[in-house]
Order: sequence, then structure tokens, then C-alpha cells
Amino acid sequence: MDPISAVQAAVYAVVVNTVAPVPVFDRWAADCTRFPYVSMGAASWDREDDKTDQALDIRLGIHVWDKAQTRAPAQAIAFAIEKALHRNALFPLGVTVSDVQITHTAVIEDLSKAHQVVSTYKISISV
Repeated sequence: MDPISAVQAAVYAVVVNTVAPVPVFDRWAADCTRFPYVSMGAASWDREDDKTDQALDIRLGIHVWDKAQTRAPAQAIAFAIEKALHRNALFPLGVTVSDVQITHTAVIEDLSKAHQVVSTYKISISV
């Protein structure tokens, strides 16, 4: 498994265990999905060191969706995920994780009155 997919799988496992029974999707959910739910965004990455292929900074987006009366339930789920990713060591296959940071969180309300909390994480690894 490539290092990006290995990190995504490890993060997915932590999120699933943290928010159960809230469903977690590794892609966008179908329009008929019941709220609340969590979806994993696409990954992007940068080389940490131009001289080797061994160090990467991976950015992953995690989206929490809800249609509750307030933003509080979605924010609580997002905060639980943040705590879990900082508290639990990630052990992706063939990858050493040196750091997990949350780099940005935004709360968005769309036209359908769904609350979305989007959090971006930077995960520094070496392979």
C-alpha cells in the first residue's frame, strides 16, 4: 500500500471508532444519507525534503455534516475527532508518523440548512 493510502486508512479507522454510531464515508455520501455523518476528503501532500523521497506532509480534510437546530452537535463531533487524532498514535503500514496537526477548521451552513464543519489536518510522515 502506498504511504498516502496507508495514512488515510489509519485516520479513517480512528474516526470510525471515535464517532460510532455516526456513519463515516471515505468519499462523498449519497444525497439520501441521514444526518449526522462524516466524510473524508481527498488527500494532498508535499515533500518535506527535496533531496529524499522519505518525508511527506499529508493534508487530509474531514467533513462533519448535520442538520440539527444549532451547529453545536457538528462541532462536538469535529472536536471529538480532533482529540482522538491527537491522543491516538497512528500506525499506518510501512509509515512512521512524526506529527499530527489541525491546520484549519471552518463551520459552513449551506442552502439546505446543513451545518458542515471542515477540518484540515497535516500529518507528517517518513517512509
